[in-house]
Amino acid sequence: MGALLAGLDVAGRMISADALHTQRPTAEHLVGRGADYLLTVKANQPTLFAQVKALPWAQAPVLEATRELPPLVWTLSVRSAAGA
Repeated sequence: MGALLAGLDVAGRMISADALHTQRPTAEHLVGRGADYLLTVKANQPTLFAQVKALPWAQAPVLEATRELPPLVWTLSVRSAAGA
């Protein structure tokens, strides 16, 4: 992930990534560059999964703030080569 983010200023940003990037070097790289992170944890890393599952999630503070966002507009382009 370091090479992917090399040209970007991630300081003060929240970076999210899938389980492929849930590795200590990724977290250390992001923290070292001043970023926060949100990484997916799956059962294929049993020790980490158990540690995260055992956290007191019911005691975690929940923000009560909400904001209205404009509706999303999705565009799907389908292209095919001649003879495909």
